[in-house]
Amino acid sequence: MRQGSCVAALARDPDIAQHRQRGLASLTLAICLGGAGCTDPSQPATKARSAPDIREFVAGAAAASLDSAGRMVTASQVSNGTEAITAQRAAELATAAVRTFGSYRRPYLEKSFGGRIDFQSLQADRRIFLADSPLDQTVAGLVHPAFRKHIGPFFLVVMRDGTKQVLSVAVSAYDTDIGTRSDTIVFPTLHGDDFLIDAVSQSAQFERPISPEQAIWIAARALGTRVVTVPDLRLGDPQYAPQLARWHLELEQPVVVRGTHSGKQYTTSEIYVDSRGALSVPAPNQIAVTVVYEPTSGRALSIPRREGWPLAFEEVVH
Repeated sequence: MRQGSCVAALARDPDIAQHRQRGLASLTLAICLGGAGCTDPSQPATKARSAPDIREFVAGAAAASLDSAGRMVTASQVSNGTEAITAQRAAELATAAVRTFGSYRRPYLEKSFGGRIDFQSLQADRRIFLADSPLDQTVAGLVHPAFRKHIGPFFLVVMRDGTKQVLSVAVSAYDTDIGTRSDTIVFPTLHGDDFLIDAVSQSAQFERPISPEQAIWIAARALGTRVVTVPDLRLGDPQYAPQLARWHLELEQPVVVRGTHSGKQYTTSEIYVDSRGALSVPAPNQIAVTVVYEPTSGRALSIPRREGWPLAFEEVVH
């Protein structure tokens, strides 16, 4: 979890702001690698890591977007017109970030993973997912690069040892200012929220991020209806790590679900599937803006939420 209080406190410290990626120190470590973890491993999984056959669970644009192997082709480019890196560049930067900073956090990452990690030999998975931001990035005042990167979007890159997932690396789509030299990260003077690295537990039954096929398989079987549009991966509130992004699915038929916390019934034609495989819908009350802090001055800036993109959710059952 990216704790909001940590974001505020660390962003106000100029020294930390200037060096927040040094050994994944400062903001990245305090938020994502600080021991609380980025997922809830206590939640039971409902489907193993193997990719399910989803052809019977999709229709319309979703069915048309399956490749020859039956896998969903999802968005891979930032759509707001802002200059951004490509998925291929995200893989290069993730590899360099792991080889540059992984050893600094070896105890935590190996404990979370459940085994020894050879950071120098890990390879980026060819399948990379883009998690888009629920916040309006056209707001004037997003001058410091950490401002823009903090709210997303992020590419989620899995680092593998053979067929085994080992690490999940969130790479800011705006890392156009980050360089590499011999698989080592080279930072500009001003930077921040460039990467967030976390381990993928060997005991986890879902991949991380959960694949769109797994999300569709879970939702369609649970709700008894098909998915009709191409799933899109959406970030939540910026206080949470990008690895906790949810798949947004549009359904062929409206369904009635019940909130596990409130007991409220919802009739909905869209559903979200999180990194644990749990279903959720947008909570009734959504904040209009979220506040981020300028790293060097501590100045607060209110960022409005994009219309139709929720920040708060309630878990549901059918």
